[in-house]
Amino acid sequence: MKYMHNLSSIAIDGKIPIIVTNIVRTINKHEKENLEESISMYIHTKIKLSKNNNGYSCQAISPFANKQFQYTITSKGLTDQS
Repeated sequence: MKYMHNLSSIAIDGKIPIIVTNIVRTINKHEKENLEESISMYIHTKIKLSKNNNGYSCQAISPFANKQFQYTITSKGLTDQS
């Protein structure tokens, strides 16, 4: 986890956002992130992208505020549907 500590220091010192991806598994209808406990102490905001009946959903989860919205995928990237 020294790598994650160094990466966090670079992000904080340089005031730059860094996105780290992680694998999420579903076991018996329960979602589990790989290395969840280890990685969670270094992150500020989680972004969860998922597919649902209405298309695609994004959840931004942080200690300060949680946001959720529907989006579409276009040639320009992710586009908010609201």
